[in-house]
Amino acid sequence: MYIQIEDAFAAAHHLVGYEGKCARIHGHRWVVKAAWCGTVDKTSGMICDFAVLKEILRGTLDSFDHRDLNDYLENPTAEHVAEEIFRTLRARKIGSLTLAYVIVAETPGCQVMFNEKDYGCCGVHSTSEHALAGS
Repeated sequence: MYIQIEDAFAAAHHLVGYEGKCARIHGHRWVVKAAWCGTVDKTSGMICDFAVLKEILRGTLDSFDHRDLNDYLENPTAEHVAEEIFRTLRARKIGSLTLAYVIVAETPGCQVMFNEKDYGCCGVHSTSEHALAGS
């Protein structure tokens, strides 16, 4: 079974090598959904307390909030931002849960999803192992 939470952050970026308006610095309210899979605990009836996952996602997104993402990622497209958030969340162990996917939307109706299998097709694009970790 899957459990999904949603949060958001505000940040600026510009697209490197892109011809068009998005080559100039601009900002978004980035909406992020993250889902984990696990089994329902027989005692609690839950996969995990939503509050635990909300705290972990909020802690991750705080490092992105009100930043210029180009200072941390080589080319902070929605795809690369989703990958970085996935990598950061995946490093956090939450009991027996497995991070299933991260969805990032720059604007309403435009979103990308990153999951474990995407490592094979997308590779690692950030400038460091966890570009925003500890910042």
